[in-house]
Amino acid sequence: KLVRATVGNLVRITLESNPSTGYNWELRDFEFGTAVFNSSDLVARKDGNVLFGTPGDTVITLQAVQPGEQDI
Repeated sequence: KLVRATVGNLVRITLESNPSTGYNWELRDFEFGTAVFNSSDLVARKDGNVLFGTPGDTVITLQAVQPGEQDI
């Protein structure tokens, strides 16, 4: 998916995950260029509680730092 961001903007990527079962996401071989890594958080889906064994979402946040293109 193509995402356009202005320098300084945050880009959030939300992916389904369940780390307690080994199903999680992380950035690998990410080359810093037009965007830099800001954070990665596990977020509960329903009631706000992240319980062992329950699915959630991994939210990876990047920040655009210079003009150009970058594959993620």
